[in-house]
Amino acid sequence: AQMPVRRPRREGSIEEARAGLVAAAAAVLGPVEPVARVVDLAVRGHVTIPVRLYHPDPKSVLPAVVYAHGGGWVLGDLETHDRLCRALAGASGCAVIAIDYRRAPEDPFPAAWLDVQAVLREVGANPVIFGIDPACIALAGDSAGGQLMAATALWARDAGIAIRHVVLLLPDVDNHPERWPSHREFDERYGLYPDDQVWYYEQYFGPDRRSLEGAGVSPLHADLSGVASMTIVLAECDPVHDEGRHLRDASTRPPCLSKCSTTRGCSIPSFCFAASIQLAGRSATSPRHCAGICWTEVFSSECEHVGGALTSPQDQ
Repeated sequence: AQMPVRRPRREGSIEEARAGLVAAAAAVLGPVEPVARVVDLAVRGHVTIPVRLYHPDPKSVLPAVVYAHGGGWVLGDLETHDRLCRALAGASGCAVIAIDYRRAPEDPFPAAWLDVQAVLREVGANPVIFGIDPACIALAGDSAGGQLMAATALWARDAGIAIRHVVLLLPDVDNHPERWPSHREFDERYGLYPDDQVWYYEQYFGPDRRSLEGAGVSPLHADLSGVASMTIVLAECDPVHDEGRHLRDASTRPPCLSKCSTTRGCSIPSFCFAASIQLAGRSATSPRHCAGICWTEVFSSECEHVGGALTSPQDQ
């Protein structure tokens, strides 16, 4: 399947951008995978937050993956990532809780981050509702969802909430994306116009984004000591590649970096999510084809331990 051709984000409307992601997801993602239990729930935070639970074995208490979708804090929802979350639940054997957080520009920073925090608190406080083990909770997200989960991992550390692991797929972790060489190198030929990432940041953080600081804005520049162990999955030819690699290098706990080598590169995180599905499923044996991209090296040998991150003894 070919990725739909589109205009730069500034030349279109929010509605057009959101509809475009829906169309793109339908064009390139595979069939809907059955999951034993899929149910829509609601969590009370600052507002009522819709979540979707994917539970592959309702008779068992399972580890949990709390998932935040990508889309630049502006696009995406439970439906655009439904097939991805189904595949993640099926491959990993974990219960997946997907969050339909508030989106910008209608609800700017820190609305989405507060929603993710509220869902994480609820999952830990009421595990029976979700059929999960509260001692085995991981965070995961792609692109802007990766930023939200990196920020939430830092918040959880400070709040005393135990997180076993964090999986970040192509995360946006610096509110100055234009400073990174990969941002300039991988342009619209790779699926993202150079200004698009800046546009997303402006929608969520506002026109004064450059002056904002803190873990909720740029997790890359936060104190990472004591944060849960991370797996950072990167695409070779993606604008956020360099900041993701820098996050890996800056971590005080050695995360496991899985560099995704591609024939052309891919900067649409949702379509690259096949990589994290394989990671959760403890498999790196076959190439995946997403939006015409061949993943020839999905995971390095460094990532072999991550499949057991939720079931292995807690790091001391």
